[in-house]
Amino acid sequence: MSAYGACLYLRSETNGESKVHLLCAKSRVALLKALTIPRLELSAALLLAELIVNAEEALDFDCTFHCWSDSSIVLAWIRQPPREFNVFVSNRIAKIQEITKDMTWHHVPTNLNPADVVSRGWQAVSTEKQAGFAWAYTWLRWVTSIGGRLQNANLDYDTRNPILLPKDHPVTKAIIVYYHKKYLHGGSQALLAALRQRYWPIGGRKFVASVINKCVRRFRTKPVTWEHVMGSLPANRVQPNPAFHSTGVDYCGSFYHKTEARNKAPHKCYIAVFVCFSTKAALLEVVQDLTTDSFIAALRRFIAFPGGFQLH
Repeated sequence: MSAYGACLYLRSETNGESKVHLLCAKSRVALLKALTIPRLELSAALLLAELIVNAEEALDFDCTFHCWSDSSIVLAWIRQPPREFNVFVSNRIAKIQEITKDMTWHHVPTNLNPADVVSRGWQAVSTEKQAGFAWAYTWLRWVTSIGGRLQNANLDYDTRNPILLPKDHPVTKAIIVYYHKKYLHGGSQALLAALRQRYWPIGGRKFVASVINKCVRRFRTKPVTWEHVMGSLPANRVQPNPAFHSTGVDYCGSFYHKTEARNKAPHKCYIAVFVCFSTKAALLEVVQDLTTDSFIAALRRFIAFPGGFQLH
């Protein structure tokens, strides 16, 4: 980036009809000292705040200002205390917060940001430039925030009042694609949840699914889910037999058994569960501990029941 800039658009409504006009713009050449992209974006945000101050003094009527930036890093910086950063970033964040303390900052995709023309540059007769400003006018004509029942929640303004996005609109599709790439081509539910932190697309579930289904990269990297093949049940599980003809055994516990004697600590014990394979009938036997002798004693009590048994 060899330069950065900011621009102000005036949006008015009359009898339900919205009109958008470019009010003013300002640009600056980047410093000779090499700066990172986030620092240049922060300088552009400060330039926008200063431009708003000048415009506010010149306007003869009251209006509400909304600030936009295509840098997620700068938007995160502005929401943090200045003392957490170095001198360069801290000073600019403090000025921005002081100037725009009663204003709201929003995120705008880079391809829809008209101020991005300053940093990238375009030819004077470029049709892309005209299309870019046309996108900007479209973006500002229908920007509407919706309210809800979360006004008292400890959330950001954008989360409590998401921007309403029209159904099947190119800008809505561009935002969905941007979030889809940002969150590494996730599923529709995760993408819609992240999208609704700032925007509220009309018919969002179907529109998000339709955009994701056309993502070639996600289609190529989508893993194939292998289904486990279940084996056949043993014969003693499916053939009719008398109760406890074929039996399985397992332990549950531990439990504590309190004797009738006073002032005597409870004893730990377990339950041996004998389950019939055919009828699912169960028989419980108390076992004193996990030793072999205790299990053999419980097994003898079980075998003492009338009928033949096959223990598994």
